[in-house]
Amino acid sequence: FADGCGGQNKNQILLAMCAKWLLEAPLTLKEVEILFPVRGHSFMPPDRVFGLCEKEFKTKQQIENPEQYVDMISRFSTVVNLGTECQVYDWRNEAYRVFKPINQWHFKFAPTKKFFI
Repeated sequence: FADGCGGQNKNQILLAMCAKWLLEAPLTLKEVEILFPVRGHSFMPPDRVFGLCEKEFKTKQQIENPEQYVDMISRFSTVVNLGTECQVYDWRNEAYRVFKPINQWHFKFAPTKKFFI
């Protein structure tokens, strides 16, 4: 699910990320489906986790270090440490290496609700 505003040009970066996954993925991965939920009519599982975390944060008068956040969040979700457990990429630069500028694409992103790559 893509939960970003199309006007912020994040969609180009999202497509570059998916293209990289497909290029480096096992041969069993044949397709990536990107869904753009209808604004105001969708509820994603991360929304529920965010709500539970927010409720937990409000029960604490003071949070003194980042590890306390990790402990609280890990009660409701899997915590992945970026940079150590998950490689971090500069997706913006990857997008510019792989794709033409978005204004040169042969289709418009805004009216599209679903993509298959």
